[in-house]
Amino acid sequence: MPPSSRIRGFTLVEILIVAAIMAVLTTITLPALSGARERTAVFRARGELALVAQALENYRRTYGDYPQTGDFEQAAPDTVQPLLSVHAQSKLFNALTGVFGPRAFAPEDSLNGKRCLDPAKFTLEFVPAAGMPIPEGGALRREEVRTSLLDPWGRRYLYYYKCAGNPGAWKAAGYRLYSAGPDGRHAPPDTVSGLGAQDLPALAVDADNVYADATVR
Repeated sequence: MPPSSRIRGFTLVEILIVAAIMAVLTTITLPALSGARERTAVFRARGELALVAQALENYRRTYGDYPQTGDFEQAAPDTVQPLLSVHAQSKLFNALTGVFGPRAFAPEDSLNGKRCLDPAKFTLEFVPAAGMPIPEGGALRREEVRTSLLDPWGRRYLYYYKCAGNPGAWKAAGYRLYSAGPDGRHAPPDTVSGLGAQDLPALAVDADNVYADATVR
């Protein structure tokens, strides 16, 4: 084959230059893509929190108050800890889907009440079995469902409000509703004053939390 018609291979130097360029481009591109994904997740969390806040207002107009879940333990945001039906996040879900009123959360007190939240618009920790809760207007009471609303990072949304047994102990003007954000860390609000990271910016652990605007009253 004449020299002019041969296909010249890459030299080692050329290969190393191409590899270096690809490494530089990867270093530049990956953080940008990661940042875009994070911004998208935060935007989605704000939208979902706005839907929950809207559901809470609808609930208050229907029943006279927000769900008073303060008597129940909060499950950690991370789903490594098993969710129980007695956790506050599960009680909130059941209240907003018409199972419980603001103060009565026992199975025998279940309602076939107004559904203020559409679960189909959220990621649920456990998907309820078909037919649960039963359609509005049915003759039977709805059954309690053990599940919670998850944020874009796969963690439980957090909701704090009065204690049904002692509603006067909660001094905040409204509830606290938020996501623990990308790092999953948060400092719970004070159970008496309701003060939290929104009021105390020095709490750096909560710097990336995502809050529902409606929690500031």
